Parts: sequence; C-alpha cells; structure tokens
Amino acid sequence: MKNLATLKKILDSNNYKTRFYWFYDSGFELTDWGNYFSILDENYIEIPFTGPIENKKLKWIEINPIEEKFIGRLVPSKRIDHTKELIENLNFNKINFNYENEFVKIENENFGISIGF
Repeated sequence: MKNLATLKKILDSNNYKTRFYWFYDSGFELTDWGNYFSILDENYIEIPFTGPIENKKLKWIEINPIEEKFIGRLVPSKRIDHTKELIENLNFNKINFNYENEFVKIENENFGISIGF
C-alpha cells in the first residue's frame, strides 16, 4: 500500500487530473477525469463520481500531466506540461508506468494491489 500512498502524494502535488479503469458488476468502467482520490483503508479507495471501490477491482490509473489554466473568456487557456516532472517523480519512487498519447498509465499490479478477479 506504500506505493499507492506515494502515488497519491505525487498526484496531489500538482493537482493532476486522473481517471480510473475498474471492474464493475457488468464489466469494466472508465471514470471521467477528476482531480483527486482518497485512500479509505488498505482495501478501498474512493474515486470521483463513483464512490468507494475495492482496490483489487482497480485495473489502472491514467494521469493527464497537461494542466489547462483558464486565463479568460477571450483568451485561450494556457497549457502547462508537467510530464517531465511527473515522470521524474515516478522514476524516483520506483513506480512503474507507461507513457503514450500524452498520458501516463499505471497498471494496478505496479503499485502493489492485487486485482483478484
């Protein structure tokens, strides 16, 4: 569980947007992008728009390292790329990930929670 708590600290440091792919009764479900998740105890996390789920049902977490900063109605949002910083933090903390299409994906097995289907 240590790596999940470390991952949460990394994500909270820059308010990264995250989404989750998890097993639901009828199959897999992909959540909307959100700015947080909570670790309830060693067996459950709470994710936005969904509520508490068992850790073992979480397939992966996807992180968007691009921050869209609202400037004003007539000015386009400013894009701030935090990819390098995020990847450095993940590597430093030995959290395995994949990077593709501007997103960082962390599979469940890489941060120590068995999927247990």
